[in-house]
Amino acid sequence: MFLSGDVAPWFSYVVVKPHGVGHFLKDVSISGNRFKFLGLAIDRAERVDTSFADLDYSRMREINFADNSFHGVNERVSNPLRFKYTEGSAATTWTIDTADQLPFKGQALAMDSVVVVGRIRNSSNSVVFPTPYVDLR
Repeated sequence: MFLSGDVAPWFSYVVVKPHGVGHFLKDVSISGNRFKFLGLAIDRAERVDTSFADLDYSRMREINFADNSFHGVNERVSNPLRFKYTEGSAATTWTIDTADQLPFKGQALAMDSVVVVGRIRNSSNSVVFPTPYVDLR
């Protein structure tokens, strides 16, 4: 259990601070924790301190950030990330932003599945039968 109060909103419980270019996270597991802030709220439970350098997000692998609970934390993150997305416009391509929901503001480098709920329709409201696919990053 991570518990705090009376700290600045940018305070985080887990901070990674790279000291050089090209650093990345691999095989990290942060799970089964309770992040609890007593007060208004903090921004995130985890973050990257870029004082010296940033992470190489394209090389990050096997970051497990699951089964955690958040109380008084604005940005709740998880990996694997599961969420619903609704698109109301007819388009060939839809860009889906994870909105910083991945740990350490990482990138989606893999996807397990895309499930379409209901029928996909074109701008004339006619049902179309495409095969959804994903281009990552």
